[in-house]
Amino acid sequence: MPSSRWRILIAPFVVALGGAALAACGSSSSPTQQPSGQGGSTADAAADGPVTCQGSETACQGTCTDTSTDPSNCGTCGKTCGAGEICAAGACALACYGGTSVCGSGDGGAAICADLQHDPAHCGTCDTACEAGLVCANGTCAVDCPQGSTNCGGVCVDTNTDNAHCGDCGTACEPGQACSNGTCALSCQQGLVKCNGTCVDPKTSNAFCGATTDCQGANAGTACAAGQVCSNGACGLTCQQGLTNCNGTCTNVTFDPNNCGSCGVICTDSACSNKQCIPLFSVTYNLVAANFTGSYGSACGGPDCTKSKPETISWTDTLPAGAVVGAVRVKLNWNENCNGAPGSTTLNGVASGPMSNPAGCTCGGGGIIPGTTKLTNASSYVVGGANHLVYTPPADLGLEGWAADGSGSLGTVTVQYF
Repeated sequence: MPSSRWRILIAPFVVALGGAALAACGSSSSPTQQPSGQGGSTADAAADGPVTCQGSETACQGTCTDTSTDPSNCGTCGKTCGAGEICAAGACALACYGGTSVCGSGDGGAAICADLQHDPAHCGTCDTACEAGLVCANGTCAVDCPQGSTNCGGVCVDTNTDNAHCGDCGTACEPGQACSNGTCALSCQQGLVKCNGTCVDPKTSNAFCGATTDCQGANAGTACAAGQVCSNGACGLTCQQGLTNCNGTCTNVTFDPNNCGSCGVICTDSACSNKQCIPLFSVTYNLVAANFTGSYGSACGGPDCTKSKPETISWTDTLPAGAVVGAVRVKLNWNENCNGAPGSTTLNGVASGPMSNPAGCTCGGGGIIPGTTKLTNASSYVVGGANHLVYTPPADLGLEGWAADGSGSLGTVTVQYF
């Protein structure tokens, strides 16, 4: 029947077309590069997935590598070189340093690193062995070692510098030591100095700051004092964060009136705030008898002329709230001072400096002699409250009581603030 005939004719065409389609599908899959180096394989790349490598690289475990130099894939994927070996031209080989050479006649036939200048089993070349009783000297078999070297087990060495034969054959230096003049000694890296058996950096060592050469005597440098550090070989003051070294003193230049903003900037009759000198306002408190508690009114006569009784002067502050005290100045009037030595003061229990007394006073001269001071420490001053200044005269002060001036004042307290 016609329909059967067409089926017979079409079948071979369909089979041929299907084969072509399958071939086309196979050629359109992602390509895997055939390894071009030594030992690579299509199976390696196929197992690792579709990795495309460039040039002479080979896909090993999903990573492109050069099997001619890779010690983990030397010559072929997965071949690892042993300890001390390198991969060269796709083969594992021993790596020798320090002037030694690879010689393939070690134990078991394995390659070794040999010193062709001194090894009697490989003297001059890997295959040259010296006869029994001879030594290898500078690559040549000889009866004796050259002058300045010693035969230690058939090897000519300098026992002055050889770490394995220091001073004598078989005397080896400990790790970290070096053979110098036939003696094992601590070996310090460049830039360090050996001091008391320890390698130190003379630029930063607080114990041997600036040490040189043998670290003995004047070469031992300087031991930095407490509070100092060694910087670039010199001891210097170290200040806590927020403080500045001003002439050997750590200070806060934000508030220091003698170093305001920077060292040496003095605020005269002004305060230092936020690193700037701020003009001060002032208020003066007049002192009368009611402000004194102590030796006021005592008379000088006989043994009582030598007194060292403290005097307490009290007053109540009236500064506005929030005022910051910059300085406190005190003037006291006494009738007669027979000694020019200064007395001492405390403000609210805190030492606040000396009270200056005029020198050259003669007992019996009479008259008002003022003592003045600018308190060196006014930090304890109480704003808006009671303040107590205690004046202690020197032990040999002759005092005929406190004397009022023409206005009835026994003294004044002037407070400067901002």
